[in-house]
Amino acid sequence: MNLDMREWWRVNQENYLDLVPKGKVTESVVEAKGAEWAKDMPKLKKPEAVAYATEALAETGWLPVSLRAK
Repeated sequence: MNLDMREWWRVNQENYLDLVPKGKVTESVVEAKGAEWAKDMPKLKKPEAVAYATEALAETGWLPVSLRAK
C-alpha cells in the first residue's frame, strides 16, 4: 500500500504534542529542523515548548515513527 501519511496528517498540539512527554516534543523538532532549532527548548515549560514545536513543525511533513512508511 503506497499511503503517504504526510498527505493526510499534520502534527499539532491536539493530535500529538500535548500527548507526549516534553522530551519527545523536543526530539520531534530536532528530527524535523535540526538541533539548532531545539537548543533552547529544555529551558521552556511544556506548554511553551509545545507552542514552539507547533510552529516549528508546521509544513515540515514530519511524522511520528508510528506513522512513517516502513
